[in-house]
Amino acid sequence: DAPLDVFTVSTMLHVCAKTRNLRRALRVVEEAGQLGVSPNGVVYGALIDVCAKCGEPERALEIFERNVAQRGPIDEEDRRARSFLVNVYNCMMDGFGRAGKPGRAFDLYRELVDAGLQPDAVTFNTLLSAASRGGDFQRACWVLETMTEWRGVRPDAYTFNTLIDACAKCGKDTLAFELFDRMKTAGLQPTCVTYNALLEVCGRRKLLHRAWDVLGMLRGDGVDPDVQIFNTMIQVCARCGDVEGAFRVFRTMENRGLAPGRVTYN
Repeated sequence: DAPLDVFTVSTMLHVCAKTRNLRRALRVVEEAGQLGVSPNGVVYGALIDVCAKCGEPERALEIFERNVAQRGPIDEEDRRARSFLVNVYNCMMDGFGRAGKPGRAFDLYRELVDAGLQPDAVTFNTLLSAASRGGDFQRACWVLETMTEWRGVRPDAYTFNTLIDACAKCGKDTLAFELFDRMKTAGLQPTCVTYNALLEVCGRRKLLHRAWDVLGMLRGDGVDPDVQIFNTMIQVCARCGDVEGAFRVFRTMENRGLAPGRVTYN
């Protein structure tokens, strides 16, 4: 058998992160220690990721402060180490965002910057998700403007989709469509997620004609609508009292071979 090493341990921890199995991850680290394999930064980073994904961001932060931050400042030229630290911060921010604590995620962002580290696109998209989950639209907009100030960091499709979705939750239809235009101007391809968020905005604001326009734009961009698109459009029609339109969308859905689900009939 191949000897156990830190790379094998970190790989096992990545599996635990994907399966959301914190108990197993802690046992892996414990058993590795009993076999003489002392955890290094990579192992602790993987364990932090498991904790964050399993809804234990405080434990992730504790492991970071006790075993990673204590190692002292990183050399300016050590790009690999600096990239590793940014990834760890991203994991912790994501953990706090998922736990409904966006303020803690933004605190970690400031800590990252104060440490002289360069945030990346994942950093800002993670902050966006945290703000969106927490219903903090002002912070979400701040993230978009701030990320463009960093060299080498540009908004991507995920960035705009998350912001448009935040607009949908707040009923900000004008800004949602402005962001959509900005997304296309940036050369980014809208997806079903993008169009579904726009339809959600139309539904909340009862903008039936605008919703039909969105479907037209979707087809014009060559995007194949999925079940969620049809479900949302049916809901828009229902909110606007357009029963005939709802049945028309339903028939189109069936003709495309898409199976209606519980959400469709509701």
